Amino acid sequence: MSDNKEKKTEDNIENIRIGYQSAIDMWAHCGDEAWSRFNVMLVAHGILIAIAGSALLKNPPFIILTLILTIAGLFLSFLWVIMMERAFAYQSYFLFVARDFEENGTMAPVETILEGRKFDDIETFLSSKGRPMPGKLLKWIHKKISAENASYLVILIFTLIYLALFVVSFSINS
Repeated sequence: MSDNKEKKTEDNIENIRIGYQSAIDMWAHCGDEAWSRFNVMLVAHGILIAIAGSALLKNPPFIILTLILTIAGLFLSFLWVIMMERAFAYQSYFLFVARDFEENGTMAPVETILEGRKFDDIETFLSSKGRPMPGKLLKWIHKKISAENASYLVILIFTLIYLALFVVSFSINS
C-alpha cells in the first residue's frame, strides 16, 4: 500500500513540475508571438503611411487613395490594439499560473517568477546566498513604463499620423 502512495506522490510531483514548465513555456511563447505580431504590424503601418504620404505629395494629389489608406490604417490600428491586448492577456494568464505554482509552495524551492517581482522593487538584488547581482538594475524610468504601455504608445503615434494625413487630405481638397 505504501508503494502505491509513493507512486501517487511521485506522479503528483511530476505533474506539478510539468504544469509549471508548461506555464513558463507558454508565457515565453505568448511573449514571442506578441512581439512578432507587433513587428509585422509596425512594418505594415510604415508601408501604408509611406504610400499615403506619397499619394498626397503627387501633383495633383491622389486624395481618394490617401483617404482610403488612412481609413484602412485607422482600422488596422484598432485591430492592432485588440491583437496586442489579447496577446498580453494570455501572457499575463500564463505568468499568473506559474506564479501560483510558486506561491502555493508546490514548486519549492523554485521561485523564479516571485523573485522577478522583487527585482522590480529594489535597488540591489541579492542571490539566495546573499550575493549582490552584478551590473545595473532597473532605473526608475524602466519601472514606470512597461513594454506593454510602450507598445500602445507606438500604436497611438501611428493613429495620430493617420488622423493628420486624413485632415491634410481634406484641407488640400478644399
